[in-house]
Amino acid sequence: MEVENSKENHSEIVEQPKLWNPSAAVNWSLLLTPTFGTCIHYLNWKALGDEKNIKYSLVWFIISIILLLLLTFTQADSGIGFLILIYLFVWYFVAGRKQSKLIKSDLGKDYIKKSWGKPLLISFVAFVAFVYFAV
Repeated sequence: MEVENSKENHSEIVEQPKLWNPSAAVNWSLLLTPTFGTCIHYLNWKALGDEKNIKYSLVWFIISIILLLLLTFTQADSGIGFLILIYLFVWYFVAGRKQSKLIKSDLGKDYIKKSWGKPLLISFVAFVAFVYFAV
């Protein structure tokens, strides 16, 4: 019995998904737009295998891409920046906080954390491209 329990615990540890910290993704979204956070949350839901939330978060991600494109192709004084800020807060309170709470309650700090290097590098390159094409 004791050996079986340790095997079960070991398999749980091995099968833990690799996730980005969802709260940190929200914080990065303040600087990098909601597109960043919604993408990270979408990828986390995929890693967790939660089909309902995968679809739900994909909708949030697509909307944030549309808003980012509007920001790219509209005038600076159009108010789209303010709309994106409102969208960020709505997304956080309606959907983003859910993932943070779930991971905190189910996994605590005992999940395998993914590195921020690749998503931040991609975001930096996208930002440079955005500035290049927007100017």
